[in-house]
Amino acid sequence: MEEMLDLLLSPVRGPCTSLLIINMTDSDENQFETRDVRTWKERFLEKILQKEETEKKENQYNVMTRDMYNKLIAEVQEAELAAKKTPLQNRRLKRFRIIKVGETKKLSSRSELIKYYLPAEEIFDIIEAAHVAIGHGGRDRLKTETSRKYANITIDMINIFISMCETCQRKKSKKKRGVVSKPILHSEMNSRCQVDLIDMQSQQDRGFKYIMVYQDHLTKFVLLRSLQSRRAEEVAYQLTDIFLTFGAPCILHSDNGKEFVNAVINEFAAWMQDNNTTNWSKGLAFVQFMKNRPLHSGKKQSPYRDMFGIEPRVGLTTSSLPSEVIKKLNDEDDLQKAIHQLNSGNSESMTRKEEHESLKKQAKKMKLVSDALHPPVEKGDNIIIPIPDVDRAKADL
Repeated sequence: MEEMLDLLLSPVRGPCTSLLIINMTDSDENQFETRDVRTWKERFLEKILQKEETEKKENQYNVMTRDMYNKLIAEVQEAELAAKKTPLQNRRLKRFRIIKVGETKKLSSRSELIKYYLPAEEIFDIIEAAHVAIGHGGRDRLKTETSRKYANITIDMINIFISMCETCQRKKSKKKRGVVSKPILHSEMNSRCQVDLIDMQSQQDRGFKYIMVYQDHLTKFVLLRSLQSRRAEEVAYQLTDIFLTFGAPCILHSDNGKEFVNAVINEFAAWMQDNNTTNWSKGLAFVQFMKNRPLHSGKKQSPYRDMFGIEPRVGLTTSSLPSEVIKKLNDEDDLQKAIHQLNSGNSESMTRKEEHESLKKQAKKMKLVSDALHPPVEKGDNIIIPIPDVDRAKADL
Protein backbone atom coordinates (compact mmCIF):
# COMPACT_ATOMS: atom_id res chain seq x y z
CA MET A 1 0.00 0.00 0.00
CA GLU A 2 2.87 2.37 0.78
CA GLU A 3 4.30 1.95 -2.74
CA MET A 4 0.92 2.71 -4.30
CA LEU A 5 0.53 5.75 -2.03
CA ASP A 6 3.92 7.07 -3.17
CA LEU A 7 2.81 6.72 -6.79
CA LEU A 8 -0.39 8.63 -6.07
CA LEU A 9 1.29 11.41 -4.14
CA SER A 10 4.33 11.93 -6.36
CA PRO A 11 2.66 14.58 -8.59
CA VAL A 12 1.25 16.30 -5.51
CA ARG A 13 4.42 16.72 -3.50
CA GLY A 14 6.69 19.65 -4.17
CA PRO A 15 6.93 23.31 -3.17
CA CYS A 16 3.80 23.89 -1.11
CA THR A 17 1.40 26.57 -2.25
CA SER A 18 -1.15 27.88 0.21
CA LEU A 19 -4.64 29.24 -0.36
CA LEU A 20 -5.56 32.32 1.65
CA ILE A 21 -8.93 32.15 3.38
CA ILE A 22 -10.90 34.75 5.31
CA ASN A 23 -11.88 33.80 8.83
CA MET A 24 -15.28 35.49 9.25
CA THR A 25 -15.44 37.22 12.65
CA ASP A 26 -17.29 40.16 14.20
CA SER A 27 -14.09 42.16 14.62
CA ASP A 28 -13.36 45.24 12.51
CA GLU A 29 -10.40 43.62 10.80
CA ASN A 30 -10.63 40.29 9.00
CA GLN A 31 -8.43 37.65 10.53
CA PHE A 32 -6.66 35.53 7.97
CA GLU A 33 -5.53 31.97 8.20
CA THR A 34 -3.99 29.63 5.64
CA ARG A 35 -4.58 26.03 4.73
CA ASP A 36 -2.23 23.90 2.75
CA VAL A 37 -4.22 22.63 -0.22
CA ARG A 38 -1.49 20.17 -1.18
CA THR A 39 -1.46 18.64 2.30
CA TRP A 40 -5.26 18.35 2.11
CA LYS A 41 -4.94 16.51 -1.20
CA GLU A 42 -2.29 14.17 0.17
CA ARG A 43 -4.44 13.27 3.18
CA PHE A 44 -7.46 12.72 0.92
CA LEU A 45 -5.54 10.37 -1.39
CA GLU A 46 -4.15 8.48 1.58
CA LYS A 47 -7.62 7.99 3.08
CA ILE A 48 -9.33 6.80 -0.11
CA LEU A 49 -6.48 4.35 -0.68
CA GLN A 50 -6.80 3.02 2.88
CA LYS A 51 -10.56 2.68 2.40
CA GLU A 52 -10.05 0.74 -0.83
CA GLU A 53 -7.45 -1.55 0.77
CA THR A 54 -9.61 -2.20 3.85
CA GLU A 55 -12.75 -3.14 1.95
CA LYS A 56 -10.81 -4.97 -0.80
CA LYS A 57 -13.51 -4.52 -3.41
CA GLU A 58 -12.72 -6.48 -6.55
CA ASN A 59 -13.05 -5.02 -10.04
CA GLN A 60 -14.42 -1.70 -8.81
CA TYR A 61 -11.73 0.40 -10.49
CA ASN A 62 -12.48 3.33 -8.20
CA VAL A 63 -8.89 4.07 -7.17
CA MET A 64 -6.34 3.69 -9.98
CA THR A 65 -2.87 5.15 -10.35
CA ARG A 66 -2.04 6.80 -13.67
CA ASP A 67 -0.09 3.69 -14.74
CA MET A 68 -3.01 1.40 -13.89
CA TYR A 69 -5.35 3.73 -15.77
CA ASN A 70 -3.18 3.74 -18.91
CA LYS A 71 -2.78 -0.05 -18.72
CA LEU A 72 -6.56 -0.45 -18.62
CA ILE A 73 -6.95 1.79 -21.69
CA ALA A 74 -4.40 -0.38 -23.54
CA GLU A 75 -6.27 -3.56 -22.54
CA VAL A 76 -9.60 -2.19 -23.79
CA GLN A 77 -8.05 -1.11 -27.09
CA GLU A 78 -6.45 -4.53 -27.52
CA ALA A 79 -9.79 -6.20 -26.76
CA GLU A 80 -11.57 -4.09 -29.38
CA LEU A 81 -9.11 -5.21 -32.07
CA ALA A 82 -8.95 -8.89 -31.09
CA ALA A 83 -10.69 -11.24 -33.55
CA LYS A 84 -11.14 -13.99 -30.98
CA LYS A 85 -11.69 -12.48 -27.55
CA THR A 86 -10.71 -14.00 -24.21
CA PRO A 87 -13.12 -13.97 -21.24
CA LEU A 88 -11.11 -11.08 -19.73
CA GLN A 89 -11.38 -9.07 -22.95
CA ASN A 90 -15.13 -9.66 -23.07
CA ARG A 91 -15.42 -8.36 -19.51
CA ARG A 92 -13.37 -5.30 -20.41
CA LEU A 93 -15.58 -4.50 -23.41
CA LYS A 94 -18.75 -5.10 -21.43
CA ARG A 95 -17.72 -2.48 -18.89
CA PHE A 96 -15.48 0.04 -20.66
CA ARG A 97 -15.05 1.94 -23.91
CA ILE A 98 -12.42 4.40 -25.11
CA ILE A 99 -13.37 7.96 -25.98
CA LYS A 100 -10.78 9.59 -28.23
CA VAL A 101 -10.77 13.33 -28.96
CA GLY A 102 -7.65 14.44 -30.84
CA GLU A 103 -4.68 12.91 -29.05
CA THR A 104 -6.58 12.52 -25.78
CA LYS A 105 -7.84 9.06 -24.82
CA LYS A 106 -10.24 8.69 -21.91
CA LEU A 107 -11.68 5.60 -20.28
CA SER A 108 -15.48 5.72 -20.19
CA SER A 109 -18.31 3.52 -18.93
CA ARG A 110 -20.58 1.64 -21.33
CA SER A 111 -23.65 3.68 -20.37
CA GLU A 112 -25.51 5.70 -23.00
CA LEU A 113 -24.28 8.93 -21.38
CA ILE A 114 -20.53 9.44 -21.51
CA LYS A 115 -19.12 9.09 -18.00
CA TYR A 116 -15.34 9.14 -17.59
CA TYR A 117 -13.19 7.14 -15.21
CA LEU A 118 -10.55 9.20 -13.43
CA PRO A 119 -7.08 8.26 -12.22
CA ALA A 120 -6.79 8.81 -8.48
CA GLU A 121 -4.55 11.86 -8.94
CA GLU A 122 -7.44 13.78 -10.56
CA ILE A 123 -10.30 12.82 -8.23
CA PHE A 124 -9.58 15.44 -5.55
CA ASP A 125 -9.51 18.35 -8.02
CA ILE A 126 -12.78 17.28 -9.67
CA ILE A 127 -14.60 16.90 -6.34
CA GLU A 128 -13.25 20.23 -5.07
CA ALA A 129 -14.35 22.11 -8.21
CA ALA A 130 -17.85 20.61 -8.04
CA HIS A 131 -18.08 21.23 -4.29
CA VAL A 132 -17.30 24.93 -4.65
CA ALA A 133 -19.60 25.25 -7.69
CA ILE A 134 -22.64 24.10 -5.69
CA GLY A 135 -21.86 26.30 -2.69
CA HIS A 136 -20.31 23.61 -0.49
CA GLY A 137 -23.38 21.41 -0.85
CA GLY A 138 -23.70 18.18 1.10
CA ARG A 139 -23.15 14.55 0.19
CA ASP A 140 -26.21 13.95 -2.00
CA ARG A 141 -25.84 17.20 -3.92
CA LEU A 142 -22.16 16.60 -4.53
CA LYS A 143 -22.74 13.00 -5.62
CA THR A 144 -25.40 14.14 -8.11
CA GLU A 145 -23.11 16.85 -9.48
CA THR A 146 -20.07 14.60 -9.99
CA SER A 147 -22.10 11.65 -11.32
CA ARG A 148 -23.19 13.63 -14.35
CA LYS A 149 -19.77 13.29 -15.95
CA TYR A 150 -17.68 10.81 -13.92
CA ALA A 151 -18.10 7.09 -13.20
CA ASN A 152 -15.77 6.31 -10.29
CA ILE A 153 -16.41 9.04 -7.70
CA THR A 154 -18.06 7.20 -4.81
CA ILE A 155 -20.09 8.22 -1.77
CA ASP A 156 -17.16 7.19 0.45
CA MET A 157 -14.83 9.58 -1.41
CA ILE A 158 -17.34 12.40 -1.05
CA ASN A 159 -17.81 11.76 2.68
CA ILE A 160 -14.04 11.81 3.19
CA PHE A 161 -13.70 15.05 1.23
CA ILE A 162 -16.52 16.83 3.11
CA SER A 163 -15.13 15.71 6.48
CA MET A 164 -11.86 17.49 5.59
CA CYS A 165 -13.43 20.71 4.21
CA GLU A 166 -12.96 23.59 6.66
CA THR A 167 -15.83 25.64 5.23
CA CYS A 168 -18.26 22.74 5.62
CA GLN A 169 -17.19 22.17 9.22
CA ARG A 170 -17.91 25.84 9.98
CA LYS A 171 -21.33 25.59 8.34
CA LYS A 172 -22.38 22.73 10.60
CA SER A 173 -25.46 23.59 12.63
CA LYS A 174 -27.83 21.92 15.04
CA LYS A 175 -30.25 19.35 13.74
CA LYS A 176 -33.34 20.85 12.16
CA ARG A 177 -36.57 20.69 14.08
CA GLY A 178 -39.50 18.70 12.78
CA VAL A 179 -42.37 20.32 10.90
CA VAL A 180 -44.57 22.10 13.46
CA SER A 181 -47.28 23.22 11.06
CA LYS A 182 -49.15 21.73 8.13
CA PRO A 183 -47.01 21.94 4.93
CA ILE A 184 -48.29 24.25 2.20
CA LEU A 185 -48.76 22.36 -1.06
CA HIS A 186 -49.13 23.80 -4.56
CA SER A 187 -49.14 22.28 -8.02
CA GLU A 188 -48.23 25.30 -10.14
CA MET A 189 -45.30 27.66 -10.39
CA ASN A 190 -46.14 31.17 -9.10
CA SER A 191 -49.06 29.90 -7.02
CA ARG A 192 -47.26 31.04 -3.89
CA CYS A 193 -43.96 32.88 -3.46
CA GLN A 194 -42.18 34.13 -0.38
CA VAL A 195 -40.00 37.14 0.25
CA ASP A 196 -37.72 38.03 3.15
CA LEU A 197 -35.09 40.60 4.02
CA ILE A 198 -31.73 39.69 5.55
CA ASP A 199 -30.21 42.42 7.68
CA MET A 200 -26.58 43.02 6.66
CA GLN A 201 -26.13 46.41 8.41
CA SER A 202 -23.23 45.04 10.47
CA GLN A 203 -21.39 44.30 7.20
CA GLN A 204 -22.46 47.08 4.84
CA ASP A 205 -21.06 46.82 1.33
CA ARG A 206 -20.96 49.84 -0.99
CA GLY A 207 -24.06 51.31 0.64
CA PHE A 208 -26.08 48.08 0.53
CA LYS A 209 -27.48 47.01 3.90
CA TYR A 210 -30.05 44.31 3.11
CA ILE A 211 -30.52 41.24 0.95
CA MET A 212 -33.97 40.53 -0.44
CA VAL A 213 -34.62 36.81 -0.87
CA TYR A 214 -37.46 35.81 -3.19
CA GLN A 215 -38.40 32.14 -3.63
CA ASP A 216 -41.05 30.30 -5.62
CA HIS A 217 -42.72 27.78 -3.32
CA LEU A 218 -43.19 24.99 -5.88
CA THR A 219 -39.84 25.00 -7.70
CA LYS A 220 -37.74 26.36 -4.78
CA PHE A 221 -36.10 28.70 -7.31
CA VAL A 222 -34.39 31.62 -5.52
CA LEU A 223 -33.77 35.22 -6.62
CA LEU A 224 -31.49 37.56 -4.63
CA ARG A 225 -31.38 41.36 -4.71
CA SER A 226 -29.27 43.88 -2.76
CA LEU A 227 -31.06 46.80 -1.06
CA GLN A 228 -29.82 50.04 0.45
CA SER A 229 -32.82 50.34 2.76
CA ARG A 230 -36.04 48.65 3.84
CA ARG A 231 -38.23 51.34 2.34
CA ALA A 232 -41.35 50.04 0.64
CA GLU A 233 -40.49 51.90 -2.58
CA GLU A 234 -37.14 50.11 -2.98
CA VAL A 235 -38.58 46.69 -2.16
CA ALA A 236 -41.49 47.29 -4.55
CA TYR A 237 -39.07 48.29 -7.33
CA GLN A 238 -37.15 45.01 -7.02
CA LEU A 239 -40.35 42.96 -6.81
CA THR A 240 -41.71 44.68 -9.92
CA ASP A 241 -38.57 43.71 -11.82
CA ILE A 242 -39.08 40.06 -10.77
CA PHE A 243 -42.81 40.10 -11.56
CA LEU A 244 -42.19 41.48 -15.05
CA THR A 245 -39.74 38.63 -15.70
CA PHE A 246 -41.49 35.63 -14.11
CA GLY A 247 -45.02 36.94 -13.59
CA ALA A 248 -46.74 37.90 -10.33
CA PRO A 249 -47.66 35.13 -7.86
CA CYS A 250 -51.20 34.48 -6.65
CA ILE A 251 -50.02 34.66 -3.04
CA LEU A 252 -46.93 36.45 -1.70
CA HIS A 253 -46.02 35.82 1.91
CA SER A 254 -43.10 36.60 4.20
CA ASP A 255 -41.46 35.47 7.45
CA ASN A 256 -39.83 32.17 6.53
CA GLY A 257 -38.14 31.75 9.87
CA LYS A 258 -34.49 31.59 10.91
CA GLU A 259 -33.63 28.34 9.11
CA PHE A 260 -34.37 29.80 5.68
CA VAL A 261 -32.41 33.00 6.36
CA ASN A 262 -29.48 31.15 7.94
CA ALA A 263 -29.18 28.89 4.90
CA VAL A 264 -28.74 31.91 2.63
CA ILE A 265 -26.23 33.53 5.00
CA ASN A 266 -24.19 30.30 5.06
CA GLU A 267 -24.08 30.32 1.26
CA PHE A 268 -22.74 33.89 1.32
CA ALA A 269 -20.15 33.07 3.97
CA ALA A 270 -18.90 30.13 1.88
CA TRP A 271 -18.72 32.23 -1.30
CA MET A 272 -16.81 35.05 0.43
CA GLN A 273 -14.40 32.57 1.99
CA ASP A 274 -13.71 30.81 -1.32
CA ASN A 275 -13.15 34.13 -3.12
CA ASN A 276 -11.25 35.98 -0.36
CA THR A 277 -13.61 38.95 -0.31
CA THR A 278 -16.07 40.71 1.97
CA ASN A 279 -17.95 42.39 -0.92
CA TRP A 280 -21.09 40.29 -0.56
CA SER A 281 -23.12 42.49 -2.94
CA LYS A 282 -20.85 41.42 -5.82
CA GLY A 283 -21.53 37.78 -5.08
CA LEU A 284 -25.34 37.89 -5.15
CA ALA A 285 -25.66 36.49 -8.67
CA PHE A 286 -23.08 33.76 -7.96
CA VAL A 287 -24.76 32.68 -4.71
CA GLN A 288 -28.16 32.75 -6.44
CA PHE A 289 -26.85 30.35 -9.09
CA MET A 290 -25.20 28.19 -6.42
CA LYS A 291 -28.54 27.80 -4.63
CA ASN A 292 -30.51 27.00 -7.79
CA ARG A 293 -28.01 24.58 -9.33
CA PRO A 294 -27.69 21.67 -6.84
CA LEU A 295 -30.12 18.84 -6.21
CA HIS A 296 -32.95 19.74 -3.80
CA SER A 297 -33.17 16.98 -1.20
CA GLY A 298 -36.97 17.04 -1.02
CA LYS A 299 -37.75 17.24 -4.75
CA LYS A 300 -34.81 15.09 -5.97
CA GLN A 301 -33.91 17.56 -8.71
CA SER A 302 -32.47 21.07 -8.90
CA PRO A 303 -34.64 24.22 -8.59
CA TYR A 304 -33.15 25.32 -11.92
CA ARG A 305 -34.44 22.20 -13.66
CA ASP A 306 -37.81 22.59 -11.96
CA MET A 307 -38.07 26.14 -13.28
CA PHE A 308 -36.64 25.77 -16.81
CA GLY A 309 -36.95 22.04 -17.56
CA ILE A 310 -33.20 21.44 -18.17
CA GLU A 311 -30.11 21.14 -16.01
CA PRO A 312 -28.02 24.34 -15.72
CA ARG A 313 -25.14 24.59 -18.15
CA VAL A 314 -21.82 26.20 -17.31
CA GLY A 315 -20.14 26.59 -20.66
CA LEU A 316 -18.08 23.64 -21.86
CA THR A 317 -17.45 22.29 -18.36
CA THR A 318 -20.91 20.71 -18.41
CA SER A 319 -20.32 19.16 -21.85
CA SER A 320 -19.04 15.63 -22.47
CA LEU A 321 -15.64 16.92 -23.61
CA PRO A 322 -12.70 15.90 -21.38
CA SER A 323 -11.19 18.75 -19.33
CA GLU A 324 -7.80 18.24 -21.05
CA VAL A 325 -9.43 18.93 -24.42
CA ILE A 326 -11.35 21.98 -23.17
CA LYS A 327 -8.12 23.61 -21.98
CA LYS A 328 -6.62 23.35 -25.49
CA LEU A 329 -9.57 24.93 -27.33
CA ASN A 330 -8.79 28.36 -28.82
CA ASP A 331 -11.67 29.12 -31.17
CA GLU A 332 -14.97 27.82 -32.53
CA ASP A 333 -13.23 25.73 -35.20
CA ASP A 334 -11.34 23.80 -32.52
CA LEU A 335 -14.61 23.27 -30.65
CA GLN A 336 -16.47 21.99 -33.72
CA LYS A 337 -13.61 19.61 -34.51
CA ALA A 338 -13.53 18.25 -30.95
CA ILE A 339 -17.31 17.74 -30.88
CA HIS A 340 -17.18 15.96 -34.25
CA GLN A 341 -14.45 13.61 -33.02
CA LEU A 342 -16.37 12.93 -29.80
CA ASN A 343 -19.61 12.18 -31.65
CA SER A 344 -17.79 10.06 -34.25
CA GLY A 345 -16.18 7.91 -31.57
CA ASN A 346 -19.45 7.60 -29.69
CA SER A 347 -21.47 6.77 -32.82
CA GLU A 348 -18.84 4.18 -33.83
CA SER A 349 -19.20 2.55 -30.44
CA MET A 350 -23.00 2.59 -30.74
CA THR A 351 -22.75 1.19 -34.29
CA ARG A 352 -20.67 -1.75 -33.04
CA LYS A 353 -23.24 -2.38 -30.35
CA GLU A 354 -26.09 -2.25 -32.90
CA GLU A 355 -24.19 -4.62 -35.23
CA HIS A 356 -23.70 -7.06 -32.37
CA GLU A 357 -27.42 -6.95 -31.56
CA SER A 358 -28.26 -7.44 -35.25
CA LEU A 359 -26.02 -10.53 -35.37
CA LYS A 360 -27.78 -11.96 -32.31
CA LYS A 361 -31.19 -11.36 -33.91
CA GLN A 362 -30.02 -12.94 -37.18
CA ALA A 363 -28.69 -16.02 -35.37
CA LYS A 364 -31.95 -16.35 -33.45
CA LYS A 365 -33.97 -16.11 -36.67
CA MET A 366 -31.78 -18.72 -38.41
CA LYS A 367 -32.24 -21.07 -35.46
CA LEU A 368 -36.04 -20.68 -35.58
CA VAL A 369 -36.10 -21.38 -39.34
CA SER A 370 -33.83 -24.40 -38.87
CA ASP A 371 -36.00 -25.77 -36.07
CA ALA A 372 -39.10 -25.32 -38.23
CA LEU A 373 -37.52 -27.19 -41.17
CA HIS A 374 -36.00 -29.91 -39.01
CA PRO A 375 -38.41 -30.75 -36.21
CA PRO A 376 -37.09 -33.11 -33.53
CA VAL A 377 -37.76 -36.84 -34.07
CA GLU A 378 -38.60 -39.52 -31.57
CA LYS A 379 -38.10 -43.28 -31.51
CA GLY A 380 -40.60 -44.96 -33.82
CA ASP A 381 -41.17 -41.93 -36.11
CA ASN A 382 -41.08 -42.43 -39.87
CA ILE A 383 -38.54 -40.25 -41.71
CA ILE A 384 -37.63 -39.74 -45.38
CA ILE A 385 -33.99 -39.94 -46.44
CA PRO A 386 -33.16 -38.87 -50.03
CA ILE A 387 -31.20 -41.41 -52.14
CA PRO A 388 -28.76 -39.90 -54.70
CA ASP A 389 -29.20 -40.78 -58.35
CA VAL A 390 -25.50 -41.61 -58.67
CA ASP A 391 -23.88 -43.97 -56.21
CA ARG A 392 -21.15 -41.59 -55.14
CA ALA A 393 -20.24 -40.09 -51.82
CA LYS A 394 -19.77 -36.34 -51.42
CA ALA A 395 -16.03 -36.73 -50.97
CA ASP A 396 -15.60 -38.81 -54.11
CA LEU A 397 -14.24 -37.12 -57.25
